[in-house]
Amino acid sequence: HQAEYIANHDHLTGAWSRKAFFDIAERELARSRRNGQPLALMLIDLDHFKAINDSGGHEAGDVALQLVAERARASLRAADCMARLGGDEFAVLLPETTLAAACTVGEKLQDELRQLAATLQRHAGQFPLTLSIGVTATQTDEPFKATLARADAALYAAKSAGRDKVISLAPQLQPVRSRQAG
Repeated sequence: HQAEYIANHDHLTGAWSRKAFFDIAERELARSRRNGQPLALMLIDLDHFKAINDSGGHEAGDVALQLVAERARASLRAADCMARLGGDEFAVLLPETTLAAACTVGEKLQDELRQLAATLQRHAGQFPLTLSIGVTATQTDEPFKATLARADAALYAAKSAGRDKVISLAPQLQPVRSRQAG
């Protein structure tokens, strides 16, 4: 069990690993389609992470990553899946969650981290811990990588809009083809 845990989890934060996340995402996507339930995806990026590392050293960066993971675990449901994709980027799958509800989850996480600013400032100096979050939802018959790309575009938009924002991109509506009698 310990070897399996190590293989599937990030050693620093305890979040799921990138590989495990994509396996879980495919299962959740299939379940979502089978049950006709929504599935939302959040991509989370720590703002000014390089500055935190440069100012407080890698220990400060590690503390920031651990705080994000800890806060997220405390505010997410047991059914939700959080993974560290790499560096300072996390992904969260939210089964049976609409796009609007996922945005609310992201905003709540941002608020909770702002309340921990004093803790981080002791480790990282002048840089507060804020998050940019991109949110989207899956679309019927869309590969997960397309959903991920849309969440990444939303994350980029949040960064471009000044950081410390939650931005969502809804799936594009597919035109419905009607059968013509004849």
